[in-house]
Amino acid sequence: MALDLILRWGHILPAIILGGGLVMLGLLWLPAITRRGDDLEKAFEIWSPAWSRVVGACTLLLLGTGIVNFLRKIREPSIDGSYHMIFGIKFLLGLALFFLAAILAGRTGLARRMRAKGKFWFPVAALLALVLAVIGGWMRYMTM
Repeated sequence: MALDLILRWGHILPAIILGGGLVMLGLLWLPAITRRGDDLEKAFEIWSPAWSRVVGACTLLLLGTGIVNFLRKIREPSIDGSYHMIFGIKFLLGLALFFLAAILAGRTGLARRMRAKGKFWFPVAALLALVLAVIGGWMRYMTM
């Protein structure tokens, strides 16, 4: 029982942090930097090291707890094949979100080009986070 609670909150909290961070960056930070006329890459250098660590830690926690939760859940006799399919979809969308979050926090040429088009990529990442939260709630409802 205690392990279930730890794994559940160990999955929900990093999802909130990562998803909320992407929403904040896309809806608040990027428009504020653009309005002020500040250089995006100079502003990025200020928050990048900390945000990169947050993205990495959240990704690790989400992958770890997600896989452990799935392996524990599929042992229940009430789980049918549709749960596996929905988990697969969620897992693939999660990988896409992890890629976007990592690349938007990265220092490569591709990262700079994607941040330059941040008005497109940050909302895409935020939408992916929202879709993943909805799927997660649906999966939880399926197993009650």
